[in-house]
This record gives sequence, C-alpha cells and structure tokens, in this order.
Amino acid sequence: MTQTLDISAFSTTSLKRYLKKEYLERTAQITVVSAVILSLILVVLTVSELLKAYLKTTAQTKKIANELAAMSDLTKLRSRSSSDKFSKNYMLIAKRNIFGPLTPPMKSPTNQPPRIQPKPATPLTLIGTYISGDQDSYAIIQDDKKKAQDIFRINDSVFGDATLTAIFSDRVEIKRNGKTEVLMLDDLPTGQPEFRDGVASSGDNNFIIDEGELNKSLENLPLLLTQARAVPYFKEGRAVGLRMFAIKNGSLFQKIGLKNGDILKSVNGNSLADFTQAMQLFEKLKQERRLTLVLERNRKEMQFNYIVE
Repeated sequence: MTQTLDISAFSTTSLKRYLKKEYLERTAQITVVSAVILSLILVVLTVSELLKAYLKTTAQTKKIANELAAMSDLTKLRSRSSSDKFSKNYMLIAKRNIFGPLTPPMKSPTNQPPRIQPKPATPLTLIGTYISGDQDSYAIIQDDKKKAQDIFRINDSVFGDATLTAIFSDRVEIKRNGKTEVLMLDDLPTGQPEFRDGVASSGDNNFIIDEGELNKSLENLPLLLTQARAVPYFKEGRAVGLRMFAIKNGSLFQKIGLKNGDILKSVNGNSLADFTQAMQLFEKLKQERRLTLVLERNRKEMQFNYIVE
C-alpha cells in the first residue's frame, strides 16, 4: 500500500518550514563532504611535496657521494703514479750505484756499557828551573800543544792539568790524576857540540856556554859592558825591557845570538824593565846553569835558552 504525501494537506507555512529544514540538512552534508575531500587533497599534496623533497635530497646526496668517490679515486691514482715514479727513480739510482755499494747497517753491541775515553794528558816540557833557598824557586814549563810557556811555583796548577809538587835543578815533579810524574830538562843533543870562543849552538836559539869562558868574561864586568850598550825601552809610556845596540863583533853578546835592536824583556821569568834591577839580577844569575831569555825582535817575541857547563 503506497502512501502519498498530500501537499494540499500542508499549509503554506508548514511547507516552507519543511523545505527549509531539508535544505539545511542537505547543505550541511555537502559541506562536510567537501571539507573531507579538501582535507584529503591537502594531505595528498603535502605527502607529494615531502616525497619530492626526499627524492631530491637523496639524489643530491648520491651525487655528492659519487663526486667524493671520484676525487678519492683520482687522489689514489696520482699517489700511485708518484710512488711508481719515485720507485723507478730509486731503482735507477740503486742500479747505477752512484753513491757506492750499499752496506748493511752496523749492529751496535748489546748489553755493553759505553766506553769512557780518558782525557788525554797535556804534553808538557820543562824549559828551565830556578832554585832558591826561600820560596822564590820556580820552574818554566811549556804546554807543547798550545806552544805556551809560563812560570810555576810549588803547589801551582800547571795549565789546569797537573800540580807542581817539587822543583830540582834538573827536573820537576808534578802530580796528575793522582800519579806523580817527572819532567826532566831537555837532554843535550848527542855528540860533542862545536865550541867557538866558549859558545856552541845546539839548535835554534839554544846555546851552550863554556863555564870557564863565562867566568872569564864576568871577571872583568866593566870591559864586558863596553862590548854593547843597553838603554831602557818604553812602550805606551811604560818601560818593558832593555834595547840593545852597538854590539861589537866577537863579543859575548854576539856569540850568544843577540843582535842590534833586540829588546830584552826577561831572564828566567824576571823582568828587565828596570835597569838597576837588571844589574842586580845579572849578579844573582851568575850561579844559574840554565837561563831562559825572552826578547822581542822585529816585533816578534822570541825565546833563547842557554846551558852553562
């Protein structure tokens, strides 16, 4: 049985109300559906954009990784090329042997303490001695390595290498590294020296004087002093020695190697700067048998050694 809606039964007002309500419901449904569709579209668009961004980032990352890998391969290739070139050059040098034969490295001894080399002793030579009853005895010693001479007394340090402990007429004793050593005066040359007028030369600036000839000359001192003249020599306003001139031929001064212009500075370490003291020293040295004279000749300092026998 079909029911029909009799519109005529509704009034105009009721009909309007009915149509209005139905319209509103339909409109609301359409609005809801449209909102859902728009939301879905927005979600799809958002997911699409995110996917595009992810794919783009992945592509860039892969591109960078490929570039880095290519650079790494290029670096390795260059390194390998350089290494191969160096190896070829090295092999060429080794083949030609331009630096001589290759020898294996020396093996150092194991479990052995290092050897301590002892300090070499300074070579010393006794040049002369002066013996006195008081504390004025001294010795003239030379450092043969440095060719330096100096005067030393008992307990003096000898060139920082030894200590002088005793002085004798023909030798001295020194203590070095806890041991006593003896320095003898230089031996006379072998064979008899040839004397001329009581004086013989035994080498460069070394003379042997006959004791009898020396005593004969000293007995007549005024006559000896006339055979040469000596005047004080000043340097920078200070007396430094005696200048010799007017040396006569055949005189004792000439025989012992002196020349005009020589400046006598010291005898056995005693200064000759003062003429009066020089004369007193001359008398004192009469008993000496070894004399060392230091003089200046042509602006060069020289040493003369004399032995009286």
